[in-house]
Amino acid sequence: MFSKVFPSSVLDDLEVTGDSSGLNVKVAAGAGYVRGHYYASTAIETLTIDAGDGNPRIDTVVLRLEYGSVNDIHLVVVKGTPAASPVAPSLTQTETGVYEFPLANVAVAAGAVTISAGNVTDRRLMFAAAFQAAVGIELAWSQITGKPSTFAPSAHTHAGGDITSGTVAFGRLPTGTGSTQVAIGNHTHDSRYYTESEVDSLLSGKANSSHNHSASQITSGTLSFSRLPTGTGSSEVAVGNHIHDTRYYTQALIDSAFSSRDADISYVQAGNMTSAVYNRDLGGVTRRATWVSNGGALGYASSLREHKQDIAPAGLAREVLTQIPVVQYRYKAQVALQQQNPEHHVAVEIGTLADDLHALGLWQFVTYDGHGEGAAPQGVHYELLGLAAIALGQILADELDTVRERLDSIEDRLTAWRRDGSCHRTGFAPGSVSSHPPPPRSADRTRRSGMSSVATST
Repeated sequence: MFSKVFPSSVLDDLEVTGDSSGLNVKVAAGAGYVRGHYYASTAIETLTIDAGDGNPRIDTVVLRLEYGSVNDIHLVVVKGTPAASPVAPSLTQTETGVYEFPLANVAVAAGAVTISAGNVTDRRLMFAAAFQAAVGIELAWSQITGKPSTFAPSAHTHAGGDITSGTVAFGRLPTGTGSTQVAIGNHTHDSRYYTESEVDSLLSGKANSSHNHSASQITSGTLSFSRLPTGTGSSEVAVGNHIHDTRYYTQALIDSAFSSRDADISYVQAGNMTSAVYNRDLGGVTRRATWVSNGGALGYASSLREHKQDIAPAGLAREVLTQIPVVQYRYKAQVALQQQNPEHHVAVEIGTLADDLHALGLWQFVTYDGHGEGAAPQGVHYELLGLAAIALGQILADELDTVRERLDSIEDRLTAWRRDGSCHRTGFAPGSVSSHPPPPRSADRTRRSGMSSVATST
């Protein structure tokens, strides 16, 4: 029964490799099933290959399941027969005695004294493919619906219009200087053509016959008043002696309004908050975060999914997030003011440094003085650093889940050993190899019956 549910296959790794270190191959740690019986190895194992004969041969590395008194699964090299055109050896695959599951073929040249990576051919059958084959459903061709009525032959051609995506390989293009060829991207032209520098030199200092000037280019004289669009419209300018109506405050009204306000608004910093208009308790009113654009405008940014595209995980790495420096500092400009006035208070700030975040590659949290590779870091998006903490917390939570799963697995194995003592009765030591299938994982950690022994799980 278990040979159908757990068919002979590889669960994890068990790759066979040669490294030219001699007549041997290495089998990576991993796990698998042989006819429903579980096998696991926690370390790389080295298998010896017999020396080369007069003719080449092919050996096969297998997982050998032996029933009866041996009751074990172990790695074995099945030696092939030397021949001018060798073939892999036949494997023993019985239901009650010995069953050999292939992992790789090893080509042993005539007189070989070493095995290289190129001498090893992988024969592993992974669990997903084996399970699908074991429980899969076969359909007749007539039962398959939606299939094409015709198929292109294996060797065929396409018209240029059939190529609707991707890029044609450069080797397929007819390059050259002929009328039926195309020029390569870095081609040059002969003296029949002006170069860019020659054209720039000819046009230097010359203006179009019909052209305009910016205001900064008017460097002398005074514009005629008649050339100015005067008036009260949005595309006009006011005359010098104009006056304003009641929609505007007069100087006297403004002076009166500010007479009761804090006169010192030269700076606001941590530890030196004033009673100015922006330092008020808003109470229970509805609030939203305010942003300042590069142009100096105040506003807010929508975070609804419908306004965004290219949404993907940020891909922030643990080893980078843990290097974000948290430092305390004082601003140089404030220290300079204190040197001029000892009574001037300089607060000790806490935060991080924009150039350090830039060096770590965390550009998402840095503001720059421009765009492109030449832009220099200027400030820190402190409002976004909370997202870095969330990302690091998620990474640490995943690592904690992995540790918990490993601890649960260890507890399960210890429980099994203490319960039935199988590691002592069958001659197995709790080391790198086990013939017991792993218990199923569930919320109540129940186990399926009939999986405790190689000899009985058929």
